[in-house]
Amino acid sequence: NDCEAALKNNDLRQSLYDAGSILMEKVLVNLHGEEHKSRRTIEGLLFRRSFFRLYEAEILPPLIEATLARLIDSDPNDLKDISYRIMLHVSLSFSGIDRLLGTDEESEELNQLLIRLGQAATLGQHTGDEHDRLVANIESAINEFEVSYFGPSRARRELLVARVKAGEMSEQELPRDVLTLLLLHQDKLNLSHRVLLKEIAFYYLASAHTSVHSLTHCMYEIFSWLNVTGMPVAELLKDQLLLQRCVHESVRLHPSSPEAWRVADVDTAIPNGCNLKAGTAVVIDLITANRQPEVFGEDANKFNPNRARPSARNPTG
Repeated sequence: NDCEAALKNNDLRQSLYDAGSILMEKVLVNLHGEEHKSRRTIEGLLFRRSFFRLYEAEILPPLIEATLARLIDSDPNDLKDISYRIMLHVSLSFSGIDRLLGTDEESEELNQLLIRLGQAATLGQHTGDEHDRLVANIESAINEFEVSYFGPSRARRELLVARVKAGEMSEQELPRDVLTLLLLHQDKLNLSHRVLLKEIAFYYLASAHTSVHSLTHCMYEIFSWLNVTGMPVAELLKDQLLLQRCVHESVRLHPSSPEAWRVADVDTAIPNGCNLKAGTAVVIDLITANRQPEVFGEDANKFNPNRARPSARNPTG
């Protein structure tokens, strides 16, 4: 309850990525208050049920099939690497970045950019010469991403948005991605080129990194559970509800970030009786919160997709 209250406290702002301002400054995840609300309202127009149904039914299956087909006859591959190859295409698609060549070499270049940009999320953990080296590497990656991918993708979408505004095509004909949506609503948002670049770069890296983390843990938990229970894979695949519960249970045990960081914008209080002065840092331990026996049962530390769902609690924690 204390963790949930802290996450919902509007006096506490996101601070996990403060040290990564080289990429994270002014992106949605770091905005607070009305500024966050106004941009989230626009971007939320994309993330509706129809969008997720489209990806689940039409976009993800061929991407997964094509990725696995290319790897089926190669040497054994690490699940994390396979996940990155799949999520690379998904994150490019919904962030709004075009594949220009479609070659294996381009895929590898984009994958390396993804890894380099991702260093911004953990920049606060490094000091001294290592910190300076990473900053230079991230700056270089941002510039490469801008010139080779973001710039051309923005230019193409601006032409399409201009056609919509001129009545030459409908909004329904536009690409369904974050960049297109932001450009369509630029008259309301008035985002600078640099902010747009960072927003799209962050969507690109965050969607891939978090999904790869979740997918890798989920596959491990599912196959370990199947090994213990003796259930055949084919039987699990026939039970879509149980499969969904497996995913929820894995996400509960392995949140994409083990902690959430907040800092008090003003003097405030949280339900456990703590009074916080403005500027006080708050660390929310998500792993411990997701494994509380009083909420999730005595076996809260174990993977159990058949556990009783706690009332008024998200099954993913």
